[in-house]
Amino acid sequence: MCSRQCPCSSSTNVPPFSNLTASALSTYNRTYNSSANESLGRVFLFFTSNLTSYLPEAFKDCYYDWQEDFADAGSVSGQTPAGWQSAAQQDFERLQDFNKSMDFVTLLEGSQQCTGICKPSLFPFSQTVTTGISQPTCAAKFGEGLHQRGPMVLNWLIAGAVLTGAAWLS
Repeated sequence: MCSRQCPCSSSTNVPPFSNLTASALSTYNRTYNSSANESLGRVFLFFTSNLTSYLPEAFKDCYYDWQEDFADAGSVSGQTPAGWQSAAQQDFERLQDFNKSMDFVTLLEGSQQCTGICKPSLFPFSQTVTTGISQPTCAAKFGEGLHQRGPMVLNWLIAGAVLTGAAWLS
């Protein structure tokens, strides 16, 4: 998200994105330097003020738009659909292997208000870009839920096992 492939509006360039240092961005394989992106394997953090250009609200929207155009163009590996950047073609094609898990990520982000599974992601998958890295990871949210509800679930499991054992014995 916020790349030349999936640009963001410059009005989105608010914290946390404008406050990130170059070294912090590099941990996400991103850069503020537009000439360094390909040679370092980093993606240029791109914001535009052109409101008539393509501006997806979330990476999910951008990816599914590309996927539709890729299918319409014949789904030929390595062949970029018209109107898309060839630099991101390989990345988008790799994402197709994870299509089934994308619905789960969308569910997690919406219901748990988290982003990233084990480590935080710079941008959420299905939520708007402005939510950014300020949300906790989904693993942290799961930990909180288990800590709060774990004893009750364990008690129900024990009660179920006792009842099943009693029924089996009788």
